[in-house]
Amino acid sequence: MPKTKYRLPWIEPEKIGRPRWTHFNPVIAGQAEEIYEPLRDYSATVYNAALALQILFSIPIGGSYTPTGGTTAFQKTRYHTNLKKQGELPNPQKFQVEGMFVQIHPNTTPSDAKAFLSQELVTFTIGADDKRYVESPPLLLGGGNSVHISGFMFQTTAADAYNIATANGWEVTRNIHVLGEDVASGAQIIEQGQSFQIVEDPTQDTGDSAYTTNANTTKPPGTGVRCFYFLPGHWLRGVQ
Repeated sequence: MPKTKYRLPWIEPEKIGRPRWTHFNPVIAGQAEEIYEPLRDYSATVYNAALALQILFSIPIGGSYTPTGGTTAFQKTRYHTNLKKQGELPNPQKFQVEGMFVQIHPNTTPSDAKAFLSQELVTFTIGADDKRYVESPPLLLGGGNSVHISGFMFQTTAADAYNIATANGWEVTRNIHVLGEDVASGAQIIEQGQSFQIVEDPTQDTGDSAYTTNANTTKPPGTGVRCFYFLPGHWLRGVQ
């Protein structure tokens, strides 16, 4: 085909508006694309409420969620999760789980952060046979394995002012719980349509009393506990 001086195909006047090819991107049998984006979900307990068992990756985007101790439900958005189907991945998607980390909202009070991170037992399972690939307090799931607190307090005779940020350890990207870089080294595959979940359970800690989050009248005032769960890894799906 002749080329223009810009090395583009020459189009005859009668061919203008009549394309010769229609390009499309089909699903190719036996082929897959890999996209790096972690699986994410969210849990919350309101202020002045007892910590309780919660099951994550059970409410997808658009689903109704009520925080523990709360009375008002809201619809989950992509801020809270990127799950599109309850408790599993929609076809034709798979996910290779390469690690896990847990991070709390920075406005969590220090005492709430310490109790949540040390008294909860977090369990990650794949499939219906209770296969546990992670089981640990969130304190040990990334973030540097310790509560990190920064901020200041200003005290006067009239009132106290607080500006505090809490985190699950020192915030550096390498501070996560690693399963493996690939299946041979420990990474786990969530197959399409296969169930999976993360469970927060404070009742397994029998050495401590049941914990109730700070009221909003304490100093600093309680805001409850909001927690973000990440499963770093790769999406594996048919090319679309």
